[in-house]
Amino acid sequence: MSDLLILGAGIYQLPLIKRAHEHGYRTVVASIPGNYPGIEACDEFCPINTTDSAAIVNLARKIKPVGVVTTGTDVALLSLAAACDELGLPGPSPHSARMATNKKLMKDAFLRGGVRTARYAEVHGATEAINVWDAFGVPMIFKCVDKSGSRGIARARSEEEAGLACDYALSASDLDYVVAEQLIEGHEIGVDGYVNGDGEIAFMAPHDKVVWSNGKTNIPIGHKMSEGFISLCWSKTDLEHQVQKAASSLEMSSCFFNMDVMLVDDEAWVIEAGVRTGATCIPEVVGAYYDFDMYDAILAAATGEGPQFSTIPKVGASEGRLLFAENESVLAKLPADVGQGILVSFDYPLGSLLPRFVSGNNRCGQMVAVGDSPELLSRSLDAAARKISEECFQLPKCGGVEEMVVP
Repeated sequence: MSDLLILGAGIYQLPLIKRAHEHGYRTVVASIPGNYPGIEACDEFCPINTTDSAAIVNLARKIKPVGVVTTGTDVALLSLAAACDELGLPGPSPHSARMATNKKLMKDAFLRGGVRTARYAEVHGATEAINVWDAFGVPMIFKCVDKSGSRGIARARSEEEAGLACDYALSASDLDYVVAEQLIEGHEIGVDGYVNGDGEIAFMAPHDKVVWSNGKTNIPIGHKMSEGFISLCWSKTDLEHQVQKAASSLEMSSCFFNMDVMLVDDEAWVIEAGVRTGATCIPEVVGAYYDFDMYDAILAAATGEGPQFSTIPKVGASEGRLLFAENESVLAKLPADVGQGILVSFDYPLGSLLPRFVSGNNRCGQMVAVGDSPELLSRSLDAAARKISEECFQLPKCGGVEEMVVP
């Protein structure tokens, strides 16, 4: 039985671990210890921080896996790339992973590669932030460069807000600088796909976003696909051209990617790009729309078998949503029927304390469904989310009073 090294044991890696077992691989999972579902699900657990590239490379040398893989996370990408490089396995190069996990290096690469992207500057503190605001003279967004999942991101529409937004972004970072970007306003979408060994995009799936505002930025809480939306992306914008330029500028090769793109009229502006598959139900939504398993494709790519993709839609629409509690809550009961064809799963057992939702890392479950009409499907999931919140989430008892929480 061949070993497969999976970096991360969280909820986004769990489907990968399960699919690897179904393919007959022995799963070796590296992660920090903790209450992560992949630890119990794997065949061998190695208590290694996935940001420790040297330790991950040593582990890879020892077990000689047929592939090194992760999904839905950026923190392990430098280690993954180093291990793949050391063993000659398919995956992003260390240089590509470095650019894709630092938003400043990413923007520099976009600039060199002629990618349409927002004007930006490196900023080290509130004073510099105000100076950049004065120079740009437009609304801005400040970003922590070394974190993902919407952490350390804040908008600024005034000089005062610029200083505060910069401080907020710096507070989330391990570095002493952030990126200040011109705020491009339009319709934000996501794009996932795969770049082959020649650096060419072999598969590309645009998906629309469902977002929730935390008061500083919009946090993705779901994704959806439909024929009308995808047709608009292909025929009315230069999305395909800009995505390929972004992939080339980051020197992507033999890897999956996830990009955030802003559509402004007929122009596609690339915001960010990662060298891994996206999270927040993206593999499930893309797979449901085209009727193939994204996790199968991820495993095939990692082991050098060559991923197979379908590009013919099998349904009118697919959509996935995170389940979350807007305030710290208790999962008081599991839902009964929430709607025909809606697949609901929880990340926590009954009776668990659910975290207050701040970013995608605070999810407590997900739901995925397909349908003929994207509008009807979205309304069905809206209703299901309300039903679950009203019936299943309770505030912790305080003074003998229980209150229901509706995200």
